Amino acid sequence: MFGAMILIAIKGTWNLGGIGEVLRRNWSGQRIEGPVFDPNPLTRHTIWSLIIGGCVYLLQNSGIDQNMLQRYMSLPTLKDGRKALWGFFFGLSGIVLICSYCGMILYATYYKCDPLTTGLAKQKDQLLPLLVVEVLGDFPGLPGIFIAGIFSAALSSLSTGLNAMAAVVLEDFYKPFFKRSLTNKQTLYVMRITVIIFGTICLGMVYVIEKLGTVLQLTLSMGAVASGPSLGLSTMGVFLPWVNAKGALAGSITSLISLSWICYGAQSMIAAGTLTFQHKPVSTEECNYHFMPKPWNTTTIFDSSQEFSIYRVSYLWYTMIGVLIAVPVGLVVSFLTTPLDPNDVDPKLLTPLVRKFFKPKKCTDETKYGETFDLPMQKTVITKEESTNEDAHMVT
Repeated sequence: MFGAMILIAIKGTWNLGGIGEVLRRNWSGQRIEGPVFDPNPLTRHTIWSLIIGGCVYLLQNSGIDQNMLQRYMSLPTLKDGRKALWGFFFGLSGIVLICSYCGMILYATYYKCDPLTTGLAKQKDQLLPLLVVEVLGDFPGLPGIFIAGIFSAALSSLSTGLNAMAAVVLEDFYKPFFKRSLTNKQTLYVMRITVIIFGTICLGMVYVIEKLGTVLQLTLSMGAVASGPSLGLSTMGVFLPWVNAKGALAGSITSLISLSWICYGAQSMIAAGTLTFQHKPVSTEECNYHFMPKPWNTTTIFDSSQEFSIYRVSYLWYTMIGVLIAVPVGLVVSFLTTPLDPNDVDPKLLTPLVRKFFKPKKCTDETKYGETFDLPMQKTVITKEESTNEDAHMVT
């Protein structure tokens, strides 16, 4: 990924005459602007939605997501996990900066002949491949390096996601409902079949996704449908020891349904062309080929006359909205049923910020063979022989 994007950045800058020219064209075309401090959540990109909404999204993505958790669990120590997370942070920051600069090169290259207006590119996602052909087309093999980088990124994410889904299906859907234990070979077959099924679904969804607009916004929007309830569930687990299973389930389902409704409504309006975004000015005055100009729809998401304003909320807020729905609902349902006693909750499951406010019931050490535990009104000894017997019970 880095090699492909750096190659585009260097060659594109060289063709334009240097970084100064890239910055000049972007400045004159209003592509470089200061942060927007508008507190209105309907504004698509603001300093608040990027920092607050973006941080909440990355918190879920890097701390709660199944793909990341499997990576953490594969490391030997907590220290190694922290090192890997710092590496992820700097790597992600680097690739975002390089991609942003490549976007500036993209505009500087076509600032007098916009490919979207001329119809040379049908979608914004086709602009970078078009730039690659123009910048690297004269060098045999270099466009292939770019394609290899893109496929490396896609297949890396896809393989991790499919592997995570296979593990979830095995642990959360097969084992709780089927008592028969699987051999290693059978487990391998189950996970392979799961990967094939979900892989086929992913390929089929390509024909749907291409109709729904820009891939990045679509990914963040649809991903938030699951990430919002997931982060809300984890937040309840580590911060609110009163939440019981009924509350956690009710909060998660309510958040999932709410975000699905918002995301589906917004994407439907985008696909139908009734919800579009304001575009910055473009030019075709220096195009050297014939074309039929494509008119831009200038309707913006800020038009207060549009119906169902909830659909116009910036997609960067979706994950936070999911958390703000899941946590209160889960807490209320828990207190309406039978809330947990915080002193009965294992303190290791709570964040240190909350742990210090509750005094757990006394427990001398970790569960090991032959060790004694001091619990209220009882004294329990676990022997190795009893632990190996499937039907053994604790002797009190």
